[in-house]
Amino acid sequence: MSAPIDGLRTPLEICSFCPKLCRFACPVAEVEHRETVTPWGLMTYADDLRRQAKAPGDEAAEVWSHCTGCDRCQAVCKHHNPVADTIQRLRAMTEAPHSTRLWAREAAPQPESWRTLPQGGEVRLMVGRAGDDRMAAALTAWTSAGLGPLGRTSTATSGHRLHAVGLMEEYAAHRAEISGGLQGVTKVVCLDAEDVIALRREVGAGIAVIHIVAALAEVKPTNRVFVGDVLYLDACRCGRGLGLYDGPRAALDGMVTGRIIEGLMSRDEGGCCGAGAGYAALEPEHAADMARAWAEVALDIPVIIVGHCADHLRAALSPRPVWSWIEALA
Repeated sequence: MSAPIDGLRTPLEICSFCPKLCRFACPVAEVEHRETVTPWGLMTYADDLRRQAKAPGDEAAEVWSHCTGCDRCQAVCKHHNPVADTIQRLRAMTEAPHSTRLWAREAAPQPESWRTLPQGGEVRLMVGRAGDDRMAAALTAWTSAGLGPLGRTSTATSGHRLHAVGLMEEYAAHRAEISGGLQGVTKVVCLDAEDVIALRREVGAGIAVIHIVAALAEVKPTNRVFVGDVLYLDACRCGRGLGLYDGPRAALDGMVTGRIIEGLMSRDEGGCCGAGAGYAALEPEHAADMARAWAEVALDIPVIIVGHCADHLRAALSPRPVWSWIEALA
């Protein structure tokens, strides 16, 4: 293991020599209350293995699974050290825990309304992990905005879950299947930010990959479906990953009669729902605690968030109402 880890020396040393200045920023460390799972702890453990100050053991894969990949630590780091990316590369050197492997291989829902879209056309929709309701809402919003014909991608997702837990051979096979189905495509619209990030990493410059939020940026709703205030939370991949902060808020402004309340952690320093990188499969109770800590403000009003984070928040915050942004827009 030491040879591959040698290539990660710079990010590992930046963390291991730092006096844990980002500890407060890690949602996992905040709910688990363990130094081992802080960004400093995860990276220092790897650096100890790199320097052969510690013998590698079976616990490595489990330790490195205590990261949702939310990038909040990088957002507050003075060096912008890519901790989540480094942890993902470390996972690829080990075998992920059974629970996260099952999570990564879980089949996407593939709603009926997505499967009925044609596979041809220049503009394709990647449904991601959306269920029937979110998919139907996306089609309603797309059609209402008059954005033209829409086909579907050959696969429901980019395979980002496989990449996140380090199943790189399976991810490569999935990536090859996607590439084979993108001939003649000029734009891919994704319902999940993780798919946007993964596809932009893999496809050529000739194909635009955008999030549904960006595609609907010009839509200005006037139907105020929420009476009173709402709490808006910045999903980490949509916010820190894609920089989509103002667009969702601008659309939401036309949907509420009251105020858009910000979470205690918002924009670049937004929180994490706890579902990322298989963490909810590994530590379901801690993942639920993470969601509750993030939404612990204005407890009597609905929560709105972009993407599949809404599904995890609904389960964690029940019976509090949680809306996916695209469902509210539609």
